Amino acid sequence: MNFIFDLGNVLIDWNPEKFIAGFELSDEEKRHIEAELFGHADWLALDKGTKGQQEVIANVAERSGMSQEIVKYCIAQMKQSLVTIERSAALVHQLHKDGHGLYCLSNMSHDSYAHIKDRDFFGCFTDIIISAEIKMIKPDLEIFEYTLGKFGLKAEESLFIDDSEPNIMAAKSLNINCVHFKRTPNCYDEIISYI
Repeated sequence: MNFIFDLGNVLIDWNPEKFIAGFELSDEEKRHIEAELFGHADWLALDKGTKGQQEVIANVAERSGMSQEIVKYCIAQMKQSLVTIERSAALVHQLHKDGHGLYCLSNMSHDSYAHIKDRDFFGCFTDIIISAEIKMIKPDLEIFEYTLGKFGLKAEESLFIDDSEPNIMAAKSLNINCVHFKRTPNCYDEIISYI
């Protein structure tokens, strides 16, 4: 079995509600950041690589009335919140040690990936696809088709691990085995059951 791991909420913590709550901003500014940055189509465009970070910062500032410096601060703080989920990293290291095929498929911007790409678990992956680098994004079917082709994998011999239900449904439609990851002990047990 080949294992295809997502990053956010699988190997890297991704919790906008939690990190926005920790920002040194007014409640109104926090609402603006949630709606106009992390909850806006611009954020997906960053992940897809169709907009750059500076363009998105300018757009958010214009829509919200906040300064670009505040928006930059929020993005910088977000990056600091991208901590490794240690149990997941340990599982990746164990699967690698046992000789399984390991791959990564994640929706992520150029800048966010640059911030985390030196973490040791990345060395376990045979290959990595980051959405911004190929200008495709989950849950679009094209990115899953591209992934199978690039990695040279058969759907029925692959297990995709992701926290997003739309992404899971898209992968399943191509007959890829899936674990809808919710950071519970059962999820880890389910992944191990495919060994």
